Order: sequence, then C-alpha cells, then structure tokens
Amino acid sequence: MTRIGDDGYVLDTDAGFGAALVARLQRFKLRVKADIDLLEWTCVAVRGPEAAAPAPGVDEIVARADWPLVGGWDLLGPAPGPVAGVAAASPAAFEVRRIEAGWPRMGSELTERTIPAEAGIVEVSVSFTKGCYTGQELVARIDSRGGNVPRRLRALTLPAGTPVPAPGADVEVGGRSRGAVTSAARHPDGHVVALAYLARDVEPPAEGVCAGVAALIRAVPTG
Repeated sequence: MTRIGDDGYVLDTDAGFGAALVARLQRFKLRVKADIDLLEWTCVAVRGPEAAAPAPGVDEIVARADWPLVGGWDLLGPAPGPVAGVAAASPAAFEVRRIEAGWPRMGSELTERTIPAEAGIVEVSVSFTKGCYTGQELVARIDSRGGNVPRRLRALTLPAGTPVPAPGADVEVGGRSRGAVTSAARHPDGHVVALAYLARDVEPPAEGVCAGVAALIRAVPTG
C-alpha cells in the first residue's frame, strides 16, 4: 500500500487479483466514507540488493518491494516503461528469484485460507494496534500462543535434471506425506527451486522426497 495524498492510497496486488480485492473491501466497508476504485495499472518490477528507486513518470508511483535477499522496487502506473540502466529479465527468471526469496504469491502461497503466520508475513501484513479487521481474533490468538500454526512455508531444492514438480505435488519426510508444493521453477544452474507448505514438526534443514525425487528442505529467507 502506498500513500498518494492526505486521503488517498494505492493498494497493489499480484496480477489478476485487483477485482477480488475491491469486492472484499466493498463488502466490509461499514460506516466509512470512502471510494474504492479499480485501476487498470501495470507494474515494472526492479529487483536486486543494489537496485535504486526508479524515477516515476506522470501518474506513476514507486513502491518498495522488500523481498528477502533481493530487495527492490515496483514502478506502478497506467503504462510504466522500461527503467533506464536496468536489463530486462524473463518472467521465468523473475519466478526463480521470487521462489529463492521465499516471497509468497497470491493464488499460490496466498489464498483466502492462508494464515499470515504460515507464510511468514506477519511483520509486513498485520497490525496489532489498529481497530477491528477481518481475521483479527485468529491472528491475535496465534500471536499470543507463540505463533504456532499447523504448517509453515518452506523452501525446497531438487537436484539438477529432475522434473519441475507441479503445484500440489506431495512432499514426504520420513516416509510420510507432510505437505505439498505451491510453486516451483528451474534455476539457470539446472537445479529446481520450490516453495511448499509443510507440517510444523518438519524442522529445517531436513531431507525429504518431492514427487519421487530427493529434496533438501530449508527455511525461507527472512531478511
């Protein structure tokens, strides 16, 4: 969310989820005078530890993208153009970096059933000081009990040359099914990187089997 004035904000989502966000906000807009409009904007993502904030054009804004290990910025607007001095990357390369950073994506790691503590996004998505909001009771109860949740987002690495597992692929640890893949991609070096929700008793680093292939299980980066 980016503030654009005394009484204006832009809430940016992953592609294809703007309409759903507007519908949900409208549903819970109780006794509040506020206009909520859907903007047909697009995004140019600039990623890298040394990435500088791009200069916005007319009707454009710059939002910080705090990916662990990567960092970066998003240039948002009706038609943002390429950023000078920054080489373009493919969507596949972007997806590899996102998975390596452990950054959850709407529709994959984030759904209407996701609890923030499962995805490791409490610090960037939850307030414990503001007024009531949907899901507040559950989030507060989990926090008061030490953040224990039934599953947690984990990072997986599969050897080079192995097939890229599809979302939903089973992950076994100790011969038992302990969770499922949410995203996976092939790294330029040949190995496969993936994200998966695994039972909380699977403590990384650990060894497992994903879609019949040996996998190393790690904690997702946090900074």
